[in-house]
Amino acid sequence: MTVRLSPLFGPRELRRIGHQVRQARERERMTQNQLANAAGLSPRAIRELEAGRSNPALATMVAVVDSLGLTLDELVEVARSEPPQPDVTRAADLGDGVTPLVRTLQDPRMASRIVTPSDPAASIPHPANPVFYHVLKGSVSVDVDGETIKLRRGDSLHIDAGVEGAWRPDGGDSQVLVVEAVRTNGAASQD
Repeated sequence: MTVRLSPLFGPRELRRIGHQVRQARERERMTQNQLANAAGLSPRAIRELEAGRSNPALATMVAVVDSLGLTLDELVEVARSEPPQPDVTRAADLGDGVTPLVRTLQDPRMASRIVTPSDPAASIPHPANPVFYHVLKGSVSVDVDGETIKLRRGDSLHIDAGVEGAWRPDGGDSQVLVVEAVRTNGAASQD
């Protein structure tokens, strides 16, 4: 008889366990293939487990946690803990300046914020990380390696890491969504 986790946990708990396995694997600087080899599983089994789409056997989970230096108790505790609350940013909270959109995630991979420049003449340098700009309101001029690109409401632009330049509002009523890739150490650069 194979004992599976699903009778004890629903889909949400299985996703949370998968998320914890992924975080532990990344902390150990292991790839999915490396974890699969260490646990004697297929890479697909690890992908499905981390995505919360699998119904792992107890023996599978023991092999995974042993390979990561964890215990089943640690994963079960996380799965049964209170689910995280959503991070809501109300429209009324969007004033002048920079409004971070993610404040409660413990280990975000992206830093997102809405920037409402109070000085229409101010130039805001591009971060060192890859960045995505989306104009929510008004228009902006973006300098990219000596070329100026004008973006209007609804336009978007992706810039790779290390591109020199800056952006500035065209007029006093601009608002830009800035989504920046976070560095591997968990810190993002700021505007």
